[in-house]
Amino acid sequence: MTAFLGFGHTLERNIHGLQVTGVGVVVHQSEFQAVRDGYSRTWALKAKKFPLVKARSQSYPGEAVSDSFQVRAYVDLDVSLIFECSDIPTDARDSVMKSIEENLYRTRLAGGDITSFRKPKAFFCSSDDDVCWQEQNALCRKMMRSIMPGFALVERRDIMDSLAKDGKGDALDRIMYATSADAIPEQGSKEKTAYRFERHFKGWLLPLAVGFHDLSGSVTVKGQRSYDAEHHFAEPLLTLCEFRMPHRFESVDNILWHYKYDAGQHSYLCVNSDFHTEKE
Repeated sequence: MTAFLGFGHTLERNIHGLQVTGVGVVVHQSEFQAVRDGYSRTWALKAKKFPLVKARSQSYPGEAVSDSFQVRAYVDLDVSLIFECSDIPTDARDSVMKSIEENLYRTRLAGGDITSFRKPKAFFCSSDDDVCWQEQNALCRKMMRSIMPGFALVERRDIMDSLAKDGKGDALDRIMYATSADAIPEQGSKEKTAYRFERHFKGWLLPLAVGFHDLSGSVTVKGQRSYDAEHHFAEPLLTLCEFRMPHRFESVDNILWHYKYDAGQHSYLCVNSDFHTEKE
């Protein structure tokens, strides 16, 4: 999620007059870059060739070699991004929208290339009531149609908190328990037993990296990316999230993510708004 909020921050830095305060992600289609072995039922990642670089070894100075082989997971995504922005003056709206479209041609997203996109749309609201889908006003219906069909990514920290109260181990244990299922044997023949799988929680749940935890504080190391900015050693923070159809929420605010910095816990997080007012 930090990649998507970072993308909004990139647009904010490149476009004068744009201030992004929240980002929503709606996934329409995904294609995991892996192949499956039909016999062993295992998956293998599709390896990509890295570009040639100059050799770092003293034995072969200047020789063009490739970096060490490192299998990484890739996925091709078709998404809709919703940017919540502060007030844009009326006379600057056209130029801001044009600048957004121009930046999309040369900006990367989540470490990948943007191969194609539709022309960005803007919805200007006079108040927060204009984005409440429960009212079913014209602006809401128009916004709803523009992101359907798809699945909005929201946080499910409520499940993590409930499992913590039940004593389900640490955060990683709780994530694995929430996303796993029990295999229950059913009556079958002597040669073969049938199983049915029951998930512990309903819904399309998945773990997601939502921020970083500072481990070292501000330090200076040799060869760091920039000496003008602080350098920190950090670890990623995971939580439980869920894909849901956007029409299950009463407001677009329920699917927006925002930055949250906690100096006491030394954490830099992307948090989702309170979305528990979903439609039954």
